[in-house]
Amino acid sequence: MNVPRDQGLFFTVFFGFCLGIVLTVWMLLPVYHRGEEEPSGAPKPVLFSPEERIRRSEQAINRVETVLSQLKATQKEKLKKPLSSKPKAGS
Repeated sequence: MNVPRDQGLFFTVFFGFCLGIVLTVWMLLPVYHRGEEEPSGAPKPVLFSPEERIRRSEQAINRVETVLSQLKATQKEKLKKPLSSKPKAGS
């Protein structure tokens, strides 16, 4: 790969080009103002109510607790089983 003779100019043009692309894309994005109401005066629909989020979170916590209790039970069963006696290499 060839090294440009004027590296400062190269990086200035490169970053200027990248900045131009970013600004162009940013200007083309639709305008979205959070908190504004619809033109008709009706409030924006809420995707999830706080009660729904809390209910889903509690269900997820309950599922995790059941999985953890099952894992603890299986670990206790494994610890209770006696180790099988394996013959030693030197005997």
